[in-house]
Amino acid sequence: MMADFTSPTPLSARVHRLASMDRDDDVKRPGRPASSYMSVSAESEAVEFETLLQESDGWLVYSVERAWTDEDAALVLLEVADAGLQRKIYFEEAFLDRGIRIHAPLGCRVAVVGFPVVEAWLAGHDVGPKVSFVGNTGRCGSTLFHRLLLWTGEVVSLSEPQWSDQLGKSDASRNATDAQLQRAVRTTALADFLLASKRFPPKAAAAWSLNPKGGSGRFQRAFAAAFPESKHLFLYRSCRKVTESFGSLGRHRATEAPTADNVHLRLEDAVVPGLREAFMKLSTVGVVRNVEAWCATVLEYLEEGSIDDTRKFVLRMDEFVGADTKHVVVPKALAFLDLGTTVDYDPADVDRNVFGVDSQKGSNMSRMTPTKAQQQQKKKEPFLTDTDLALIKDDILVKVFDRDHLKPKARLDGHDLILKGSAGIPF
Repeated sequence: MMADFTSPTPLSARVHRLASMDRDDDVKRPGRPASSYMSVSAESEAVEFETLLQESDGWLVYSVERAWTDEDAALVLLEVADAGLQRKIYFEEAFLDRGIRIHAPLGCRVAVVGFPVVEAWLAGHDVGPKVSFVGNTGRCGSTLFHRLLLWTGEVVSLSEPQWSDQLGKSDASRNATDAQLQRAVRTTALADFLLASKRFPPKAAAAWSLNPKGGSGRFQRAFAAAFPESKHLFLYRSCRKVTESFGSLGRHRATEAPTADNVHLRLEDAVVPGLREAFMKLSTVGVVRNVEAWCATVLEYLEEGSIDDTRKFVLRMDEFVGADTKHVVVPKALAFLDLGTTVDYDPADVDRNVFGVDSQKGSNMSRMTPTKAQQQQKKKEPFLTDTDLALIKDDILVKVFDRDHLKPKARLDGHDLILKGSAGIPF
């Protein structure tokens, strides 16, 4: 880690210059503090936040720091003034965290702004657009859905910003109280949406959407509490397919059994009693991290009462991308987000500009640009062994999901979860 520069200055922004940036496309390190990726000039100056925003339209939110504190929580913003670089970050890169690190120019201004200063600025803005949250299990089409929202031209869609990793996957989430986490989610999201909206068509200012990495249900519930009218769309895919997809990328195969503490952290929000114990039985299997994350994520979205049912919509990847189903379920999903009557839905145009492109182009999560690790993985034996498949499909998971207090609309069918709402019906 580089020197920490993120302590805020009371009543103003502390402004540095970007000295170095880690541009490595490494998704194994989500959610770390800004000082893990960048260094800044030792010299700095205190500038009124409003003055910074008046001077330049290039400011964008990168990270949130110390969200578990009441006094020292802060945002880190970078100034990317070049319109071409802005377009690459928001419209060409698959993930914002990666896009900002790759394209932020050395020497650009870096501002550290405390929450009280940001909140005072937000208080002067009328913030009333439609807000949505795209939850997902990972490897299930959520980035493709982000591309769909960009295609509409009517949504400010943010795909995997650094701060969502921090609030969903790191100590910022685990150490914060519910009130601190909700404050951090609302303050950071509003600032990011407002600043990002300057790069989008004017009509997109009426609808905002956050597409984080598949992760903590606590983060998702904090978002629901921070934005009480928000809609929550959940994309998922079978446990086996998610796990195989990660495996094909040469990722996420545990070389040794995870510790009980690690399993606990991944399953801290699980709603089924005994889930952690069940996964300790899976700990001899290399795919345990994928299986536990998939199950915990799905269960969180099935939790009774966590979000009002009228605000939920479930979309299964097979139906989202299926030739016979995509143009049935996609308009329903857009209608659920209150975009169904405003978007001129042209199936041929959607096929060409959404389904016909690589949604993760340039990223090492893309199948189209295999890394050395991915190429090596393809030469090995199949990622899922017979033992893996048996445990994913067999009694352990069946027993975990077969609980009386789970909603009757969900059932386990082999290794896959089938939801009544998966055909485009909110559950």
